[in-house]
Amino acid sequence: MSLLKKITFFATFVSIITVGTFFCSNFVFAVSDIPTITRDLTVGSTGDDVKALQVFLNKNGYTVAKTGAGSLGKETNLFGNATKAALIAFQKANNISASGLLSSQTRELLNNLKKNNSNSSTTNTNTNSSSDSSVIDSLKTEIANLKTALAELKSLYNSLLSKIDSSSTNNNDFGISAIKVIDGADEEGINIGDQIIITFNQIIDPTVISSSLSKSGLVSGISYSKIGGVSISSTGLVTIKGIASFDLGSVKSAGNFTSKIALNSTGKILTITLTGGSDVKINSEDFSNTAQIGGTIKNSSGEKMASDSSIADASGSFGSATDEDEDDEEDFYISRIKVYNENDEDGINEGDEINITFSEVLDPESINDDLEKGSYVNNIDSDETGGIVIDDDGILTITDIASFYVGDVEDEGEFKTKIALASSGKVLVITLVDGDDIDIDDEDFDDAKQISGTVKNEDGNKLTSKDIKTLEGTFGSDSNNSDDDEDADFSIASINVYDGNDSQDGLAENDFIIVRFNRAIDPKSINSSLNKDGSVENIENDETGGVVVSSNGKLTITNIASFNVGDVEKSTSFETKLSLSSTGKILTIFFTDGTQVDLDEENLEEARQIGGTVKDINGNKILSDDVNEPVGTFI
Repeated sequence: MSLLKKITFFATFVSIITVGTFFCSNFVFAVSDIPTITRDLTVGSTGDDVKALQVFLNKNGYTVAKTGAGSLGKETNLFGNATKAALIAFQKANNISASGLLSSQTRELLNNLKKNNSNSSTTNTNTNSSSDSSVIDSLKTEIANLKTALAELKSLYNSLLSKIDSSSTNNNDFGISAIKVIDGADEEGINIGDQIIITFNQIIDPTVISSSLSKSGLVSGISYSKIGGVSISSTGLVTIKGIASFDLGSVKSAGNFTSKIALNSTGKILTITLTGGSDVKINSEDFSNTAQIGGTIKNSSGEKMASDSSIADASGSFGSATDEDEDDEEDFYISRIKVYNENDEDGINEGDEINITFSEVLDPESINDDLEKGSYVNNIDSDETGGIVIDDDGILTITDIASFYVGDVEDEGEFKTKIALASSGKVLVITLVDGDDIDIDDEDFDDAKQISGTVKNEDGNKLTSKDIKTLEGTFGSDSNNSDDDEDADFSIASINVYDGNDSQDGLAENDFIIVRFNRAIDPKSINSSLNKDGSVENIENDETGGVVVSSNGKLTITNIASFNVGDVEKSTSFETKLSLSSTGKILTIFFTDGTQVDLDEENLEEARQIGGTVKDINGNKILSDDVNEPVGTFI
C-alpha cells in the first residue's frame, strides 16, 4: 500500500471511530431543555421563546456563540445571525429544511423530540435499574476503548502526514493558487481603493517584489512599471507586473495604477491596493484566462515561479453588476457604518460618533430641512430622523436610517444628536450630544439593517429595508476595537473641520480641525512639549501641526495632512494650538493667529495623509496615502 493510500485509509478509519464515539456518547444521554414554541421565529424576532431556543441549541451541541452574548449561560431574547446559523445546523442534523427559519416543520420536530423524551423517561422508570446500569457501564467501557484507539490512530496519522508533507514539498510546483478581486471603492469599475488578493501555494521571498517588503509588512508607491504594479490594457487585460494577468472583460479605456502592497504573516497572501490612477469603466465584467507570470517571484528556497496559464480564473468583482450583486448596484443603500469612541469612556456616551457612508449622494432635506452638504444641524431629538434610541435588548436605532445590535446593555436610553453631511453628500456623521451613559457588556456588533421610507438620494429614490454588509468600530469595548488592530496600517481614520467663529465665513481664527488616528500616536513626533491629555501653543505654520492655505485652495496641516477647501481669494497661514486626547488618538488643531480668508463654493475633497513625520507609540511612521474626505464646514 502506498503512503498516500495509507493516509487515506487511516483518515477514513479515524473518521469512523470519531463518529462511533460521538454516537455512543449521545446514545446514553437524552436531548435536554426542549422548548415549546408556538410561533414562527426568524432574524429580528425577540422574546422569551427566542432565549429558550438558544438554551436548547447550546445545550445540545449546536452552539450559538462560544463567548459573550448568546453563549451558554448568556442566552439573549434576540434572534440574530448566530442563532440562525445554530438553528440551520440543528435542522441539517435532523434532515429537515435548513432555512434558518423556525417554522411549523421545526416546531413539529421539537414537539416529537419532547414526546420521545417523555416516553423514554416512562420506559426507563419501568425497566430494571440494575440492567440499565450494566448496559451503561458496558457502553462506557466500549467508549473508553474506542477513545484509546482513536488517540493511537491520530498519532500514526499525524506521523504519516508529516512524512508525506516533507517528501512532497519539493514536488509541488511553486505557483499561485488563487486570485480574488475586491471592490474596495464601492464604485463600479476599477478605482482607487480596489484590491487584488493573490494567494501562493508556498512562502514567497518578499524582497523579490521590493527590498522594503517583509512578512506582515507593506510598501506604498509601487508604480505600474514595477513588480506588483497594476496596468489595464484597452482589451481588458489586467497585468500585475511580474506576477499574474487575467482578462476582466470589455473596458472603456486603458489605465495604469500606483499601488500599495502588503504581505501577510504567513508569507503566502499578497494584497495589492490601488492607491493612485484614473478610473477605468468596465462594459462587461467577465474574468477569464488567468495566468501566472514566470521568472520573477521566488519562494523561500529561491525557486522561481514558472509561467502557467492553467491556474484557476480570478474571482470577485471590481464593482460591475454581477448576478449576485446586481441588486446592490441598482439600489440606493448604506455601504458602511463605523462607530468611534470619542470620549475615552467605555459604553455609549455623549461625544461618541457614528459615521454612515451611502452608495449615492443624499438629498439632505430628506434627513432634516435645515441640513445642507458641508454643514450640520444640532440638537436632533431621539424621535427625529438621525436621533438615537437604544432598547433593553441592545438594539441601537438611528431613527429612520439604520439599526444594529451592540451587545448586552444594562439600561435602555436615548440621545439627542448633531448630524453633519460631508460636502460630497455621501458621508453622514452623527455625534451624540445629550443623553445618559449606557454600559455595554460583551460588545458585539451584529444584524445591521437600513430602514426604509425616509432617506432619499438626489433622484428621489428612498432607502429600502436591507441588511448592511459592513459595520465596524467600537463604543469603547476592547473586544470590538478594530481601530486598535496592530496588523492594520497606522493611518488617519477621519478629519473633521469646524467653524469656530460664527460671525466670519471662511477660514479664520478660532476655527479648528480634529484629526482622528486609528492608533495612539507618539506625541513627541509632533512636538517635544506635547503629551497625552495635554496642549501646546504658538505652533508656527512651518512646524508640525501649523496650517498653510495656498492660493489654489489647498489646506496643509504641516507634516500631517492636506485637503482642498474650495476657491480662496489669496493664500494665508495660521499659528495653531495643538491638543491631544488622553487616548493619544485625537489631535485638535485650533487656529490662533493668522489672516482670515474667504471661501467661495467650499468643497472639501482630495484628502491625503502626509508620511514621514508622525509616529505611533510603537515607532511606526505614518505613510503618504489617501484618506476619507473631511466632514464639516469652515463657513
